[in-house]
Amino acid sequence: MANLANERSSGAVWMLLAAVAGSAACASDDSSSDGVMPDGLTGMNPLTPPSADPPVVPPPTPPTREPVPRLSDCDQPLDAYGVAFVDLFFPVSDYCPSRRMGPNLASMTQLQMSRDAAGRTCMRGRITDGWARLIVGLDGSNRNGSMPLPPESKPLDADSVGIDGVQFTLDTPPASGLTLETAYVVGEGCFPGRCELHGDFYIREPNGLARSFDRSASYSFRFSDFQQAPGGDPEIHLDTTHLAGMFFHVGTGDFDFCLSGFHFLDTSGAPVL
Repeated sequence: MANLANERSSGAVWMLLAAVAGSAACASDDSSSDGVMPDGLTGMNPLTPPSADPPVVPPPTPPTREPVPRLSDCDQPLDAYGVAFVDLFFPVSDYCPSRRMGPNLASMTQLQMSRDAAGRTCMRGRITDGWARLIVGLDGSNRNGSMPLPPESKPLDADSVGIDGVQFTLDTPPASGLTLETAYVVGEGCFPGRCELHGDFYIREPNGLARSFDRSASYSFRFSDFQQAPGGDPEIHLDTTHLAGMFFHVGTGDFDFCLSGFHFLDTSGAPVL
């Protein structure tokens, strides 16, 4: 989530909307604002004959979405506009372990994020002996990508909004596969970056190994499907009231995959918006 890096953004979109509204108000502030023309005709210009066809009014121009501000050369965030309870999509790797840090030049990992023509979040590159992951940062305030962003998002309390699981589509995952982990923040009233992040909850095979997603398909899971690794602390359980993010881990080799259709599900399997 953006809180993993204390994401911030400006309120330019709201300012733009305010400016449009202000311009509309000023446009009506003239001598004919009461609808009576100087010659006594109401609501009509006497120099222009009436027309049988109504005037063509162009559709309003939608406000322009601000790009997500970059924090460093390592920062490659993509907005999550319209995706419920998601803040940002962004990568981390041994080359760029943090959105705020500069690159580790000793690493040979190559990675690039993009959004293709179909609107999918895509990640391509190569891992020789390092690591990389695509992070889906969660947003408990459910702004749906609206602006302005608050200084910090809050963790997702899935229980309070009836979220029971997740659904997504993967296109061309690498031959080595992707593994899916989720994590939560530890502590009351705190945010990632200021609290401990507890992960190690993966979608796992019956033998306990993390499941490898190596086929293009749509997938859906309940939070109860995320299991801790064998040998983990039996007193620790996934806290679905403080969810921070979901991580798609990439294995060694070349990769060029896309993530789309990400949304949360209720207990009946219907999307939660």
